[in-house]
Amino acid sequence: MSAIEKLWTVVYTIKEADALTSSKEPCTVTIESVSSMTKDDVDKILRKLDKDERVINLINVPDSWSVIKPSNDPDAYKYVMGVLPTFQKFFEDTYRRYHQGIHKLGTKNFLAIHELVLDIEQEIEMTNSNEVTVNVLNRVVRFPILFPKDSRYFRDEYCDLRIKSAEYLKRQGAIKSCEVIENQGSGWDAKLKIEFDAFAFDGFADKTKARYKEEFSSQSSDGRKAEAVDIPEEKTMSVEKHDTTSAKVNFDPKASVLSFGEKTCDIPDETLEYYLCKLAFKNRRAAVKEIDILEHSTKSQDSKRPVYDAVLRVNKKASEKLGIPKLFYYKAAKIRMMKQYQQ
Repeated sequence: MSAIEKLWTVVYTIKEADALTSSKEPCTVTIESVSSMTKDDVDKILRKLDKDERVINLINVPDSWSVIKPSNDPDAYKYVMGVLPTFQKFFEDTYRRYHQGIHKLGTKNFLAIHELVLDIEQEIEMTNSNEVTVNVLNRVVRFPILFPKDSRYFRDEYCDLRIKSAEYLKRQGAIKSCEVIENQGSGWDAKLKIEFDAFAFDGFADKTKARYKEEFSSQSSDGRKAEAVDIPEEKTMSVEKHDTTSAKVNFDPKASVLSFGEKTCDIPDETLEYYLCKLAFKNRRAAVKEIDILEHSTKSQDSKRPVYDAVLRVNKKASEKLGIPKLFYYKAAKIRMMKQYQQ
């Protein structure tokens, strides 16, 4: 469990226990309700909530999590605390930090945050200070989905998302503060002054890079290879990026053929690849379970990871024959179609 997962587990447990407790009595949390964590972690978090955050008043901490034996003291195996009025706001802040984690963000919001992280990281390399400045409107935009074409509307939208991304980094503890510095001229010339702690920022940057590598690899969020978009000066706003991925990927189960625009590729009939495509295209937005694919196939499998290998084979064919970098991805015994092809 990550640090935020552990914190959320304890805070949520306190919230639930307090809801069932009379306002005149202290709140009690049983050992069983936090048994997924070590006693040391629970103790540290509760003491932090007591001494640092000052949202609870800790009264009792169990001495041991060993097998419970009869005792004259019913609270010997319980955490006992008073829940202070400041707890509610802390609960809401923790809820947002946990449920707005980097892996829960939508594609566009994630890529906006990832781009800002990369820009900050680039500036950090050239300074020995804990402050850097980055442009609100980048001269070069890494991901076309953030800036489909050059217009006033998309410039304003990009800048707004950029500022929101900085605020997100602050809420997540990746940076200490962010300030918009207005320059002369339009708001497009503004800069973001970022104050950071190197250790906290590096840890968060690693998480964004891990998600990007896992989900996007060598392609951009809209299915094209990652590319930079050069934004012209205000007087020459005329550059447009043309969408080359308007065609829809389809699978014909009767002909056992994958198609993308005018391009096609054959999928061997009655194979794992065939049933993978058939089930995936039945509901493009739903995950296909590995076991369901195996149940449909009557052929014996020599591989120890037959479905995973089938995904690789389909992706290879789609890349070579259709020009699609990656059609499916495999995770936790489930297969999903890449988001840009789910429509």
